[in-house]
Formats: sequence, C-alpha cells, structure tokens
Amino acid sequence: MGRKMNANVTKKRSRQADAASAPDYGPPERWAHGDVERVCRPDPDDPRRTVSGARVVARYVEAWRRGHITDEEREAADRWDVLTTRAGGAGACYDVARGEVRDAPWRRTPPEAQLAAIAQLRHAREIVGRDAAGMLDAWVVRGVCVAALAGQRGENAHQVMGRIRAALARLVELWGIG
Repeated sequence: MGRKMNANVTKKRSRQADAASAPDYGPPERWAHGDVERVCRPDPDDPRRTVSGARVVARYVEAWRRGHITDEEREAADRWDVLTTRAGGAGACYDVARGEVRDAPWRRTPPEAQLAAIAQLRHAREIVGRDAAGMLDAWVVRGVCVAALAGQRGENAHQVMGRIRAALARLVELWGIG
C-alpha cells in the first residue's frame, strides 16, 4: 500500500513540475484573436540557446500580413504610431487624446524631439481630420480591432476599414511615402 501511495505522490509532483516549467504565452483569448505571436530568440543568459517567447502583434501589422493594407499604408501607420509615442514623451507634457500641450507650470519643457513630433502630429491630424485621427489612434496606437471600432461607431467593419485606409492614404501623400 505504501508503495502505491508513493508512486501517486511522485506522479503528482512531476505533473506539478511540468506545469511550472510550461511556458506562459498569455491568455488563450489573445491567441484566438491573433494578438500574440510566438517568436524564437537567443537566450539572454546563454546566447548559444534559443528560447521561445510571445510578443504582441499590432493590428495594422496583422492587417498588412493578411493583405488588407499596402506596404505604404503600413509605413504610414508605423510613422503615426512613432509620432504619437514621441509626442507623448516620458512624463508627457503633450496630451495625445486632446491634441494639446498641458501648461502645468511645474512640468518641464518638452525636448526638441518631442516638440517636433507634436508639430508633425498636429499637421497630420489636420490633414486627415478629427474623425479619421480618432480612428487611427484607436486602431494603430491602442490596438482596438476594426470590428469593435465598427460596433462603437454603429457602422459596418468594411466601412471603418475603408475610412482607415483613406486616412492612411492621405498620410502616405502627406509624408511622400512610396
């Protein structure tokens, strides 16, 4: 009897060890929606080994991979994302959602790179319009899926994607991409 119990305890411990060593790639919902992809990279502790990990995939990159947007539109989305991040800064003086500089006297003056990004982003927002800029912020920067964006707006997903592509086309023209 004692032997059988020890065998069960050993099996239980090995299952627990397997579960502890199993990699965690995030919640299954993210995998189901294609928000995450598995990547192999060198192990930081031992460069001779390769480790598997997961990274978040931007919505516009996934749309580009599926052929829903062109290379130029993807580059415009990349630039929009970078400009928005730069305009936000590190301890942001620029409020991206409102599109304005906060004038709190205790905040530092934004650096030149942040000011340049703010100016470029303001100009781009003027070109694409307020509605399209909001959709680009939601889709490119915050990663809201087109179906959810369409549901919020009470529109068809194809219409929303068409509006996003039209905004990206205006940005391609503005920035001379392609």
